[in-house]
Amino acid sequence: MPKPLYPDRAAPLLLHAHPGHELRLFHWMECTRPVVLVMTDGSGGNQPARTRYSERCVATAGARWLARPEPSSDRFWYGAILRRDTAPFSAMVDTVCIAARGNGCNLIVSDGVDGYNPMHDLCEAVAAAAAVSLTQGGTQIAHLVSHAVPAPGGEVITRLRLDEEALRRKLQAVRAYRPLVGEAQQVLAADPESLAEEILRAPAFGWPGGWVPSWEETSRARVSEGRYGQPIEYDRDVRPIARALLQAASA
Repeated sequence: MPKPLYPDRAAPLLLHAHPGHELRLFHWMECTRPVVLVMTDGSGGNQPARTRYSERCVATAGARWLARPEPSSDRFWYGAILRRDTAPFSAMVDTVCIAARGNGCNLIVSDGVDGYNPMHDLCEAVAAAAAVSLTQGGTQIAHLVSHAVPAPGGEVITRLRLDEEALRRKLQAVRAYRPLVGEAQQVLAADPESLAEEILRAPAFGWPGGWVPSWEETSRARVSEGRYGQPIEYDRDVRPIARALLQAASA
């Protein structure tokens, strides 16, 4: 059994945009036994939901899956982004705050802004807003990020190097997560050591204007393919939601 990473702390709260991201922090979950929330069901444009795989993965690591509220579809969230509708994101901030208070959490770990997917980026904003709101209400809580894909980030706060047995368990969990097996194989082929280290960083993104994330090109391509009717843009759609969440939390 892995030794507790934070023996003097309550369980942290882990927030991900998509089910499956928890695989990157599998050993960290073994060491900290967090409560886990996800925002989407991982269905993408037209795929089956993958939440049941994440439930099993979280349980295997000894962590606790929070099943309520049920994660909404990716299409639901993308629709909200295009409408610049902050309500679902604000509700998620409230959910994180309630879960953190109810479980005595003093650390939130979330996806970090990576420019790869708008939900990854907004997941950081939701977690940051929740941390601000909790602190404003008298609950001292830290916020760290774990990038779902390689991305530049802030200061490294926690670095876990997996030993042979921990890596074996993690790879076994990856293989059991059938919808992501192909993606995991590609990741490992490109960098065989990519799953052998787990890193938590201090948030470092300031939501500047004029940034052009790579997901904007992906969004335009999916519109061209007929999968979506309108592309998502950072300056027009995502940044205003993030800033609104953070401003509301600080009020």
